[in-house]
Amino acid sequence: MSSSSSVSSVSSVRALALSIAVSALAFGAVACGDDPTALNDPSLGDPSQNPGGTGTTDNVLSCTQAPVGKTYTGFDGQPLEASRISEGTGVNRARVKPVVAIAGEYERAIGKGSVSATNMFAAIPAIGIPDARWFEEPSLNAVSTAVLFNLAFEGCLQYTATDPAYATAPTAETGKTQCSAMERKFWQRDARPEEIDACTKYSTSVTAEKEPKRQWAYVCASVLTAAGFLSY
Repeated sequence: MSSSSSVSSVSSVRALALSIAVSALAFGAVACGDDPTALNDPSLGDPSQNPGGTGTTDNVLSCTQAPVGKTYTGFDGQPLEASRISEGTGVNRARVKPVVAIAGEYERAIGKGSVSATNMFAAIPAIGIPDARWFEEPSLNAVSTAVLFNLAFEGCLQYTATDPAYATAPTAETGKTQCSAMERKFWQRDARPEEIDACTKYSTSVTAEKEPKRQWAYVCASVLTAAGFLSY
């Protein structure tokens, strides 16, 4: 294989991986009801499933009860929360982890030193970090997601290097098993069936990369670039 075709193959794999990862981020940020990891519920707007529905099947915020908390009185004698608009509880879920926490999260998930401190430090400008003594709500975009995926892939190459489970290419069966295990370990919760299915389908699609351990590294990196890992 020529060097140009090899680069093209790797680029196509990374493009597919990022597409899956971004989709996972978008998926991981929806839904709430009985599932504590969810924010919205598309059935709430559907009159056929919910008599009080809005007539649309768009995702509807389902955590609408006001959170229970303490009250604080200001200098004017009025409660500080008196003029605050009550948001749905779910609005403050699935917030992106700050970059200063992500390095430690990589260590927890795939092992200490898997992602080099040098590469992590070099990536900070692209990911974004607020100035000293200033808070800025973290957010993700295409550039920061790509940077995080590359960092995760670096660490995942070490994560899959020695385990015999990653010595052969993913199949539908092994993909489901390993995706479920990775998502449980990395996200610290059991993945929903649709999340496992999405990961499993991706695991068997990384065919442009011929080395099994690198195939698994892409799968690992996609799980580490999903909302389940990058958000609280």
